[in-house]
Amino acid sequence: MNAAEAALAARLCRMQRLATGLVALMAVAFVTTSFLRARYPYIDVIWAFSEAALIGGLADWFAVTALFRRPLGLPIPHTAIIAARKDQIGRTLGRFVQRHFVNPEVLEARLRSLRIAEHLARWLSAPENSALVARHTATALSNAAHVLRDDEVQTFIDGVLVRKIQATPVAPLLGKALSLVTAGNRHQELLNEAIRLLARAVDDNQEMIRDRIARESP
Repeated sequence: MNAAEAALAARLCRMQRLATGLVALMAVAFVTTSFLRARYPYIDVIWAFSEAALIGGLADWFAVTALFRRPLGLPIPHTAIIAARKDQIGRTLGRFVQRHFVNPEVLEARLRSLRIAEHLARWLSAPENSALVARHTATALSNAAHVLRDDEVQTFIDGVLVRKIQATPVAPLLGKALSLVTAGNRHQELLNEAIRLLARAVDDNQEMIRDRIARESP
């Protein structure tokens, strides 16, 4: 037992002695005023107070004790509830937590209410935050590149990536891509746009193209 646990145990013992002393005091007051109330009617208030306090204290003691053990060791029904039904109580609490706290609907609603993506996007929109993330990411990638050896990277590429690429059916993917491109005559629009971009690039770089041809042509 460490110092913190010893301090808590000592405090619990003090509270138990205080509670027991108060119950005993109320019992003495109740018995005394029961004999004297006929002679001194004005002490009825003390008698009623001590009676209520004694009954309340005994009821609380019995209720708390009955949760964990049998009061005075007597086999009273419906006592030692936690000790006798701890497994059932655990299963009931588990079902309650699962039903009301960790089911998909509750978690989904809770995560949606937190709006994590929105807060993250707002935080990253600040230039100093995005620069900080980029700097740490670059540092981590650089450290990883220094740690990894070339033979390990080559082994990973040969053993994982190459097999994955070889196992990927390329033809169906290309077929789907072509079907998407040609659907609705969109391939003609893409071709026209590519020609316009090429023509614009040629127009914007005429001087550079002439100089390059002049230097490299025989």
